[in-house]
Amino acid sequence: MFRFKLLAWVLIAFGLVVALASSPMLDAPLELMADLVFWPVDGGPHVTTPAERLLAGISGGLMLGWGVTVMVLAGGGAMPTAMLRGGVAWFVVDSIGSAVAGAPLNIALNTGFLALFLYAGWPRRAA
Repeated sequence: MFRFKLLAWVLIAFGLVVALASSPMLDAPLELMADLVFWPVDGGPHVTTPAERLLAGISGGLMLGWGVTVMVLAGGGAMPTAMLRGGVAWFVVDSIGSAVAGAPLNIALNTGFLALFLYAGWPRRAA
């Protein structure tokens, strides 16, 4: 299970780095990663547009939520619990990133997806 927990922590950390780029004050780590990917390292790529910042918040939230889901499953948690915790983690990070990026309407759209996660993960009584 160590390898799955390691994977989960890497996903969570990477998701957080990406989500932080929804704020101009916190985008340096993502810009450095982009500079490494768009070789050579020359300070070229920048996260500048509102759409880029929104997508950073969305994709960072997705990656972090995925990491939380893997962490719950790696710890022996049931699928409903993993869906609930991963979905809530995604919702919080994505929604904060959306608000910081200047796209608060995306939070309303996220709420529909959150409802699906809550439905799938809410504890059920045995019949």
